[in-house]
Amino acid sequence: MHNRMCTEYYQSRSICLSSALHGHFVDLYGSFKLGIRHLSVEDKEKKCPVDFVEGDVSVDEYVESLNNLLCSMLRNTI
Repeated sequence: MHNRMCTEYYQSRSICLSSALHGHFVDLYGSFKLGIRHLSVEDKEKKCPVDFVEGDVSVDEYVESLNNLLCSMLRNTI
């Protein structure tokens, strides 16, 4: 996704925008890693699924828990 956005939009306009996009992806990736780590510590039963199959109840529950955790972490930093 990052490569596609860089080639189709950001590189055609400005190097600064491409660097900013890369920085945002690094921050996003770090946030997901931190959320997954916190979720596994908070509830030892919840492990990050290896395969994400659409409609799988356990995957849906994990993603919802991760989303709730990340949103609560965001609210606490504002």
